[in-house]
Amino acid sequence: MTLLIVDDEFLLVQGVKKTIDWNALGITEVYEAYSADQARAVYEEHQIDILLSDVEMPRENGLSLIHWVKENGYNSVNILLTGHANFDYAREGISLQILDYVLKPIEQDSLTKVLKKAVEEVLSIKEERAAKIAQAADDLWQYLFDGTLSPDPDSIAEYIDNNFLPDGIADRSYYYAYLQVHSPDDAFSVLPVKSIVGELFTEHFNITIVDRSCFMLSICLPINAAADYEKGIVSRLSNVTERLSKSYPNCKFLFYSFADAPLSAAPYAYELLAQYSKSIISSESKVISIMNPELSNISAKTREHSERIEVEKWEQLLSEGRCDDVLLSIRGLLMQTDTTFSSGFLRSIYYGLLSAVFAVLSQKNCSPTRISTEMARTADPRSITSSVNGLINWAKSLLRTFSDVTADSGNEENTVLQIKQFIKDHLSDADLSRTTIAEAVHISPDYLSYFFHKESGEVLSSYVNGERIAAAKKLLINSQVSSQEIAEKTGFSNVSYFHKQFKKATGLTPNAYRSEFKK
Repeated sequence: MTLLIVDDEFLLVQGVKKTIDWNALGITEVYEAYSADQARAVYEEHQIDILLSDVEMPRENGLSLIHWVKENGYNSVNILLTGHANFDYAREGISLQILDYVLKPIEQDSLTKVLKKAVEEVLSIKEERAAKIAQAADDLWQYLFDGTLSPDPDSIAEYIDNNFLPDGIADRSYYYAYLQVHSPDDAFSVLPVKSIVGELFTEHFNITIVDRSCFMLSICLPINAAADYEKGIVSRLSNVTERLSKSYPNCKFLFYSFADAPLSAAPYAYELLAQYSKSIISSESKVISIMNPELSNISAKTREHSERIEVEKWEQLLSEGRCDDVLLSIRGLLMQTDTTFSSGFLRSIYYGLLSAVFAVLSQKNCSPTRISTEMARTADPRSITSSVNGLINWAKSLLRTFSDVTADSGNEENTVLQIKQFIKDHLSDADLSRTTIAEAVHISPDYLSYFFHKESGEVLSSYVNGERIAAAKKLLINSQVSSQEIAEKTGFSNVSYFHKQFKKATGLTPNAYRSEFKK
């Protein structure tokens, strides 16, 4: 915990530093400043938890300093030193949420008592902040799944910024699984699920209650995860179902798993998995992958048509790149049938084509993520399988994306270079975003973050920020332009945000960096 003493009296500052038992209070760093300007510089260099400032100082008083602290988003607990009781100071202090006043001459016991209160306040604020951030993270998933928060990248980014969630959370990849519990009470507590998942998964995960006995599990995948990483996840999900089944023998636990996809695909993955589960029957607890649907698990209403669907033939055609022939085969199936189609028959085609597509992607060693992302973003299984036109249009889109993915296989490195060059050329654009970058390289914004992360090993937002900081360093060393101009030239929204990001990246303020490194 840190504290800053601000007073224009040198002896007073040194006396306070020497007489207070800082270790006993839990304060590890004590900084000093002798004017408001010096205090601002300390705030820009260090994290300050407690401010102990004189009210009356030359040129600028302590109340004005605290106004600046508040306006710039610093969250220190503030205490004022004053030579006399002044009602006007007290009244303004109330509006600034001053913790307390300490009268001069300072009595050690009185100051220690106030500092103890300040330390308790800081700990309380940090605990409350951590709890709010944790709740905001849980709410993020809940809001995505229930539709409260739009899944577009800009809305997600705004939510993350407003709730102080970790940088890069939107650029990570997640493995989605839908747990359906068949319980005699038609309800099941999330606590045993969280307990067992927590024991088996070291990755960061979130479990969201989406119904009385249904849960969405979102697992954050590590950077550069091995190709067979998802197999390990499925194995651990199987262990979860086994342990839950042993503990609750009267219940049945079915996990429906999805491929890895971006955060923005969360609501679509949920919709897809929830609808998929309605077409599945199983007499035992197990894990069922939507990426490799077994027709033997499809409900009788759907399965009755499965013999007419030539999945193996579709796989062969797809492996030869003959997507148009697959579409012709689907049209042929529909032409051979009466003009009235059962939803079960259309679902059989739906799941059969999914099975063929993901099987061939596996054979060709192509990542399924782009398809799973696009499919999740655009697919509503209920509407797709409610009409022939809906099914045909969905099949066209799926096969077109499949064709693009298999054609682009091996060109990933060139695409990454294009992304990096576009970022370099547009650093000064304040509206540089996933959407503008994605448009430039002709892939979807949802897939862009995952793709860049997977192929380069870097988080897209961190890369953009790093390039902006690198450009700012060059301008600081090689020019005399102001911080305001540098912020504009490097695409930062305002100079205050630029200062914070630069300090976070380099450990120095822009002015300090220029002073230290300029020749």
